[in-house]
Amino acid sequence: MKPGVRRAVLALFLFLLLSPFSTADERAPDVREETLFGVAPPEIEYAPAAVVMDFDTGEILYARNPDARRVPASLTKLVTIYTALNASREGRFPLEEALPVDPRAYASAMAPGSSLMFLGPDQLVSGWDLLRGLAVSSGNDAAVEVALRVSGSVGAFAAAMNGAMHALGLSSLYFEEAAGLSPGNRVTAREMAIFTRILIAQWPETLDTLFTLPHFAYPQAHHYSRSVMQGGTILQHNRNALLDRYPGADGLKTGYTSAAGYNLAATAVREGRRLVVVVLGIDAPDHIEGSQRRTADAITLLDWGFENFRTITPARPDPGTLKVLGGRERTVALAVPEPPPLVLPSEAVGLLRGEIELPDYAWAPLGEGERAGSVRYLLADQVLAEIPIVYRVPVEEGHFFRRLWDRLSLWFSDLAARFR
Repeated sequence: MKPGVRRAVLALFLFLLLSPFSTADERAPDVREETLFGVAPPEIEYAPAAVVMDFDTGEILYARNPDARRVPASLTKLVTIYTALNASREGRFPLEEALPVDPRAYASAMAPGSSLMFLGPDQLVSGWDLLRGLAVSSGNDAAVEVALRVSGSVGAFAAAMNGAMHALGLSSLYFEEAAGLSPGNRVTAREMAIFTRILIAQWPETLDTLFTLPHFAYPQAHHYSRSVMQGGTILQHNRNALLDRYPGADGLKTGYTSAAGYNLAATAVREGRRLVVVVLGIDAPDHIEGSQRRTADAITLLDWGFENFRTITPARPDPGTLKVLGGRERTVALAVPEPPPLVLPSEAVGLLRGEIELPDYAWAPLGEGERAGSVRYLLADQVLAEIPIVYRVPVEEGHFFRRLWDRLSLWFSDLAARFR
């Protein structure tokens, strides 16, 4: 090799060796963000996965990596509460009756460092108190006791949790136990938001009875079989900092494990409109910073959702009547059901328009409630909703000469139109 070529090769080698470079593992992961109607996204700082959902419509207003599977930590307890409440409807989980605590659920049987309700010997605990211990204290012992009461074992209860989620169509939600300790539990931000909306819709009273409680004091004298205290009452405060910091916040649950990071499923109401927010996987050096970061991101998302969107119920048009051929009546009254609520960008509310689509006539017989046409609600050229126009009353078929006359009249009308 010629000396000049050798020097060039050596220089190239040294350049590649000494130049800074990034491996695939060192590069920041791709962040996929989506917003409804292309509205500028919020500037959240910490959450690698997040969703903002409009409660009334279920529309996702903002999503960051919404389908990435994450470890839920104690957000698992929301599904535990939901499964227990469903069991209460079937008589398999008494809410009011105080029952003895299974030794397998004693606080002393839980792993060191566990969040606890502090269940113990000789205690009689109602279903509602266990749910409060889950919602406020995030008690892993409460999760075990609920699982044992409903299903007889933690494993069987986890199967019931998964069955309930699959019945809701939430296939990405998977749980190995009821407390949220297992790193094998999985959720996505999208399906966690969908589930949270379902939980609130089916059990709205839990916002007041469970999720907005500022603290929970346990045990008390009435929790013991002889009403004699064994030790002191422990007052635990709700870890959801939004309840104190954000006007209108009324739920739901925080979560943390080293495998999950800092998580939050939250909801708030402003001027009668509710949003649901989920943030997952926030990294932080300590619990104080982790709580601050998930709260900050949730506030940013809630503010963005309330400020950039409005939920409205569009006006219901009066479609009037429709001409009837071949019937005992010559016209039929029409009806339109109540339009569904729609989410619109705040600045575009006045641009929503409705279009009525109806034929020129209908042939009898006509059934009450049968579809006659439709009303479409559009923003620019995008159809946001379509609802049916129906016959308000039935119309029976007319006599033979009425039907014959109408068919002949229609035939001559069509014929004349061809020669115009």
